[in-house]
Amino acid sequence: TIAGDLTVTLHAATTGTDADWVVKLIDVYPDTGMQPPRMNGYQFMVANEVFRGRYRTSFEKPAPIVPGTPQPYTIDLHTQAYTFR
Repeated sequence: TIAGDLTVTLHAATTGTDADWVVKLIDVYPDTGMQPPRMNGYQFMVANEVFRGRYRTSFEKPAPIVPGTPQPYTIDLHTQAYTFR
């Protein structure tokens, strides 16, 4: 069970000066044994966010990414309350 504010720290690099990073938290159901059967292997998106790299330090003052340099990006997945089975 998760409950509360979720964040992800992604360490990534790009060859460009900006990038969109997509983060998803997905509950993947078992391949067999689900009722109804069409739910076997279903992927339920619990949370997601798209983050533009140029806003990594400030939304008021965007800055280009230094190409080829891994940097940390903290991405907010907002408040969630979910139980994985």
